[in-house]
Amino acid sequence: MTIDPNSVLGSKLGPWKVIRILGSGGFKEVFLLQNGERQEALKITRYFDHTGSGGIEPEELETMLRSRTERECNLLARFGGGCVVSLGSFGYEELISDGRKYGVYSEEYLPGKTLDKLIAEAKSIGNRSNSSMVKLIFATGIQVIERIWGEKIVHRDIKPQNIMSTEQSERPIVFFDLGIAFERAGASLTAQPLGPGTLRYRAPETLDPDYRASIDFRSDLFSLAATVYEFAVGFHPIHHGSMSDGETVYRLLKRNAEPLFNHRADLGEQFCLLIDNCLHKRPALRPIRINDIKRMLEV
Repeated sequence: MTIDPNSVLGSKLGPWKVIRILGSGGFKEVFLLQNGERQEALKITRYFDHTGSGGIEPEELETMLRSRTERECNLLARFGGGCVVSLGSFGYEELISDGRKYGVYSEEYLPGKTLDKLIAEAKSIGNRSNSSMVKLIFATGIQVIERIWGEKIVHRDIKPQNIMSTEQSERPIVFFDLGIAFERAGASLTAQPLGPGTLRYRAPETLDPDYRASIDFRSDLFSLAATVYEFAVGFHPIHHGSMSDGETVYRLLKRNAEPLFNHRADLGEQFCLLIDNCLHKRPALRPIRINDIKRMLEV
């Protein structure tokens, strides 16, 4: 069902006007708001909608959705700004409209294109991405991973759809969507054994039902490297075409990506090797210190 943001927020919108829907997925819809020259992205989560819940009990699903929404707002308040999207004018609030519960908040709106759209556009005209842009995305991702891992938080959903190439020279690359971020010291907010996330960008170790006990920033390194590899060459390093989930899982666990240097020698051997190392199946074989990665990027 489509959410009517005017009905949900009513007078709480104040001077803000709903311009159009920006996107939807799962239990959430995103709308563009405008107040004079200011624009923000309003996010509304349906707490009552149990479609596609995977058999989770309604009460448990509602608790999970509420906890994730509140946590994302808290994380944006802590980490927003610079290379991470910022919380907007609407802090988290739970609203009831026609007897139905919604979680509402807003983020800053950043004009630009997500990487998945840039990848599709490049493929359609037979172009390949600029080498400086490839390296900038990786370097920015390392900043984000370092910032959140400083408080023992793992993003868990780094992928092209969650990275924006903006029109702002001071913030050319911005990461967003911390809705399923995992806090090592916190409680699990999912009833799914394998947890949430987009399968093709998940690190192999997160496919283990007991992964929460040992997950760290190196899982985000894998997801970032897979994203950068795809942006650089136009196809995913592991998942190809219309593979089934079973085939993707098998390749994530058993098949290594072809060396990036084979496709993008212009990126330099050291950079390509760094991406390859971040794509190792075993976390122990990936870089173990973020500072080492940063020093390699400075060379």
